[in-house]
Amino acid sequence: MVDVSRPVLASRSGRVLVTVVCLAALLEVLDWRVGQFLVGRTVALMIDLNVYRRAGADVLAGRSIYRQPYGAFPFTYPPFAALGAVVVAWGERQVIQVLWTVASLAVLGAVIFATLRRRFPAWDRGALGLLALAALAVLSLMQPVYENFYYGQVNIFLMALCFFDVVSTSSRRPRGVLVGIAAGAKLVPGIFGLYFLLTGQIRAAIVSGLSFLATVGLTWAFLPNDSYRYWLHIIFDTARIGSPTFHRNQSLYGAALRAVSGTDGRALFAVAAVAVAVVGFRRARSLTAQGDLVAAALVVGLIGILVSPVSWTHHLDWVAPLLVLVVLDADRPILWLWGAVCIAIFSLPVPLDASAFVRTHAGVLRVFGAIGEDAFALLVLGLLVTPFRSNRIPWHWGAGGAGLPDPPGSGGDPLTRRAGRPEPAQSSSSNPTAVAARR
Repeated sequence: MVDVSRPVLASRSGRVLVTVVCLAALLEVLDWRVGQFLVGRTVALMIDLNVYRRAGADVLAGRSIYRQPYGAFPFTYPPFAALGAVVVAWGERQVIQVLWTVASLAVLGAVIFATLRRRFPAWDRGALGLLALAALAVLSLMQPVYENFYYGQVNIFLMALCFFDVVSTSSRRPRGVLVGIAAGAKLVPGIFGLYFLLTGQIRAAIVSGLSFLATVGLTWAFLPNDSYRYWLHIIFDTARIGSPTFHRNQSLYGAALRAVSGTDGRALFAVAAVAVAVVGFRRARSLTAQGDLVAAALVVGLIGILVSPVSWTHHLDWVAPLLVLVVLDADRPILWLWGAVCIAIFSLPVPLDASAFVRTHAGVLRVFGAIGEDAFALLVLGLLVTPFRSNRIPWHWGAGGAGLPDPPGSGGDPLTRRAGRPEPAQSSSSNPTAVAARR
């Protein structure tokens, strides 16, 4: 007879079993979505990673990184990104692609694990690790995640730099350095410098700005011609990135131009972007004051997606760790359904399918098609204001009642009653995370 009072994860064999199942599910998802790991299968070309590799090779060969070979995609990033791309310019293409995919998985898993660990510090590390692994397998179904693997995109690494810079409470590294580096490789992460400024983290804002300028100065010394060309010309050439009206652009700008073309569309975008920035940064300030730096970082990431002129579907990877918080909000079970709906829609090629209705239908079908075409942007807007606050009872694994919360009156969770470890503070003024954020 099975003892249902003892969870299967409480035993070592149970954890191993769940780990194997999660890994198998993750590999199956990757093979289905990406097709990179099965022996004997031809590894498809990761077109964006190939662009990075070509830029790195151009740096080594002394060629312009902004040349565009016939039939190839152009390099659109700041020249500092090309310096970093040198590390992937060497080696066999298929080997680099597999290593890039594994590294992307590991980094995204680290962000999800850190999200769980910092949001639920009393939970057992083993439980969090398995939960992060399971979440990684499920979230890899979503287009914003799996497209990073399919195209060999760099977005997950840039997200991790910004995320860990915001949530870090360590004094060994000045806050803002990683944000400056990320902004040097791609401009959108610079929004986190504004977040530092608006939340009173003046030192971090200055450090992020100086770090960004350091990346510009470094590349100007090594690549003066390309730096001159980028910062004085290419940065203003929006057509080089692609048409903002293309349905894969899920920013507010793309949605506004698809709804109203020309000057009216740009005006609509300006109004919407200001409104999103005001609402989003007010929430980020509130979360920071409460010491919830994880949620604050994720909210700012969503702001960057919406206000950027171009946010392709693979730029929306910030929704992955945020959906973990939404689903785990125990006080509002309706959010479980909301999170499931978001994951389901993000996993479907909604913009691709809906665009057909916009082009070929009229009336009500055209309206629904237009909504579907901007479905990802609308979901990001919804997630920006989703009240994901969790007061879940901490639980742990241990002898006896493993995985079960303490009974009322037992004095709280044993993990917070260890010798020398005080009970967590409730006010933001005594919260060490909030204090660290105001340094």
